[in-house]
This record gives sequence, structure tokens and C-alpha cells, in this order.
Amino acid sequence: MKGKKWLSMILSLVMIILLCPNAAAGSDPGRQSEEQQRSVILAERKTTRPDGVSVENSRSSTADYATEEVTQITEDPLNILVQPSDRSVAYGETGQFTVSAIGPGPLSYQWYFRKSTSLFWYPSIMEDAQTDTHCIEMAESRDGQAYCCVVTDKYGNSVTSDVVMFKAVAPFPELRIVEQPTYGVAPIGELTSFRVAAEGNGLSYQWQYCKPGKTKWYNSTMFGATSDEVLVPLSETRNGQKYRCIVSDISGKKVISGAAAAYVESHARILNQPKSNEADVGEIVLLSIIAQGEGLSYQWQYMKANGTKWYNSGMDGATWDTLVVPLIEGRNGQKYRCIVTDSYGICDISDIAVLKLRNNINVTKQPSDVNADRNTTVTFTVEAEGDSLSYQWEYQLPGKTTWHESTASGFDTPELAVFATTQCHRRKYRCKISESSGAYVYTDAAVIWLAPDEKPNVD
Repeated sequence: MKGKKWLSMILSLVMIILLCPNAAAGSDPGRQSEEQQRSVILAERKTTRPDGVSVENSRSSTADYATEEVTQITEDPLNILVQPSDRSVAYGETGQFTVSAIGPGPLSYQWYFRKSTSLFWYPSIMEDAQTDTHCIEMAESRDGQAYCCVVTDKYGNSVTSDVVMFKAVAPFPELRIVEQPTYGVAPIGELTSFRVAAEGNGLSYQWQYCKPGKTKWYNSTMFGATSDEVLVPLSETRNGQKYRCIVSDISGKKVISGAAAAYVESHARILNQPKSNEADVGEIVLLSIIAQGEGLSYQWQYMKANGTKWYNSGMDGATWDTLVVPLIEGRNGQKYRCIVTDSYGICDISDIAVLKLRNNINVTKQPSDVNADRNTTVTFTVEAEGDSLSYQWEYQLPGKTTWHESTASGFDTPELAVFATTQCHRRKYRCKISESSGAYVYTDAAVIWLAPDEKPNVD
């Protein structure tokens, strides 16, 4: 019995060894082999969670715990890597501005421009104004404009590029008339011509006519009316009719030629025109013309300095080819002309001559341009020599031709003080200086230039 008991125990031990090798080795059944641990570590060393966070698992082969190390994905801050640069191109060609930026995307772009004559920035509305590359065709109105780009990330943060300039390689050739039309003479039924010569880029022409004794101009439809030479068939009704040409360049600028008249041969026409003159009070001024035609008669007329109506003169020579004018203060700035009529009743009207008192005013210091910040006070100063001088400052709005009397501080003194608001940018100022005789002189014009905004305001 005792022997069977031991045999049974030995057989049980053998079965345990065969079925449970880990137990036979004295290992803990709850632990993995070193090889199994290593394979788990390699498989789980680095994984990515669905939310985009990188997860690195590290397990100790000897410790009974595990730690998890988490590394967040970092985003590059918003920054401009490549700035746009200045561009100089010829008129009609295209300049390209490009900006390169990084940051939390998607990134958005908005290009801005500032006119050469403006203080403020405006968002561009061109087709590619909201991309990283902005292409602009050069035109006269864009010459000297400034550009920059505002880049915005997905969080609403913004950064502004450098300010760059857009300039023309060369300005348009100056538009000017180099040869004025001259009067034309021909018998009735024959042609006379008028020609103008001009310089500029891409010139176009439009001839106009003004009926005798009238002031309104009409576009001509005669042969050559849109070229540099127009042909006019002479008739009684066109005798004394005036012609001029409007010359335009590719940028839209215009210049108007002098006027020249068409005359029927042998009818009245003025060959030499009266000339404007200056003299001292009490001096005698002679206004003369030379005319040709049959049975000529003359009538001089005058218009007051600030008037609009003509009156027949009663002074010596008023019905002859030379008018005698004693210059007095009341005639300062007065205008004169002569109407010449021939035996057929056809008349020709002379050019206008202006008489002025000679001034003895010597301007020793002209007003100068001023650069200033907005909402500051700027001053213009003039210095002059003369007899009992008086002053009146005037201003002219940008792009206009009319001058207005100023009421700013010191408007009737040699020094004018102007509070420079935004509206004063590019405004011109000059001073009318008069002496006791009534003679006067205008100073040079000076301009207020206000400092522009350096960058666009995108708040």
C-alpha cells in the first residue's frame, strides 16, 4: 500500500511537469516571458490617437507598472517668409507682387494699395487680390502707387507684409503742341487747311470750329477732322470762322491748340493782333492792329476787369486802327479788342489785349511747400518790397483751377496759419500782393503735403 501511494505521487508530478512547463521552471504564471514583453514594447512603442496626438508607450521589463508619454503636434506660428519687392514696368505691361507665408492654415490674403496722391490704404478688388500673387497692369494712374498684403491665419491672427512701390519705367512723353495752326485764306468754293503738330504718346485729334462773333465751339466733321490736318471749303458763312484742335494722348490727357480763322480772299482780315501791355499810372498806351480788305472800318471795344460785357470805346482812335488809352487805376486789368468790317459787311474780330498797371512789387521770399502730420498747424510766409503793400492769401483745391480767398488766420498778412486736416492734403496756397496804385502780383503757389498712413488699418 505504501509503495502504491508513492508511485501515484510520482506519476502526478510527471503529469504536472508535462502539462505546466512554467510551473516546473518556478515561474509566476501571471508574468510574460522576456521575449513576449519585448514584442509588446516594439508593437506599442508609438501609436497615434484618433484626435491626432502622437502617443509613445514605454513599459519596463522589470517593473510592475507602465507610463505613457504624450507628445502634442506643434503648429508653425504665422509668419511671412518671402516679402514682396518693388516693381518697375513699362506702361501697358504687368507687374507681379508675391508674398510667401506659413502658419495655421488655411491662410487668407488681401492686397491693399495706396495712391501716390492719397494718405489712405484701400483693399484691392482685382481678381487676384485675395491670393498670394497680385498682378497689376501699369497705367499712368498707378504710377507711384504703394502695395502691401495682409495675411490672416485660421485663428484670425494677421500679419502685414512690407510696403512696396509700383513705378513706371519711364513717364509718358510730355503732351505738347509744337506747331500751332495758322489762318487760312482761299476764294469762295476752294479749300483751305489747318494743321497742328504735337508730341506725345498715342495721339488722337479732334478739330472744332467757332462761328464768327460767337464763343461756343463745335466738333467739326470736315475731311481730316480727326487727324492733324483738317480741310475746309470756304464760303461766305465761313468767312472769319475759327478752328482749333484738341489733341489727346493715350493716358487721356488733353491739350487745346490756338485758334486760327478761315478767310475768304479779299475780305476783311486782321494780320497783326493788338498786344497786352503794362504801364505806370498816367502813361499812354497804344493798341494797334494791321488788317487788309476793301473799305475797312474799325471799332474798338473794352470790357471791365471783372466784367462780361463789351462796350464801344469813345477814346481817341476808337474808330481807327490804333487806340490811344491813358492808363489810370480804374483801367487796371481792362480788356480791349477791335472789330474790323469790310465793304461787304464781313467782319473780323481781333484777339483780346489786356492793360495792367506796372507793379513795383519785389517778392523777396516765396512761400514754400510744407510737409506735415494731420491735424497740425502749418504756416506759409511771404516777404515783399513795395509801396503800401496789402496781402490776400488764396487757396486752390486739388485737381481744380479756381482760386478762392482764404479766411484762415493771417489771411491778410504776410504769414498765413492753416490747421491741416485731411482735406488740406495737396491743397495749394498763394498770396496776392497789391500796392497803393492798384498794381498787384501773385506769389508762387505752395502745397500742403500730409504724411500718409504707413500701413493699412485692418482692425
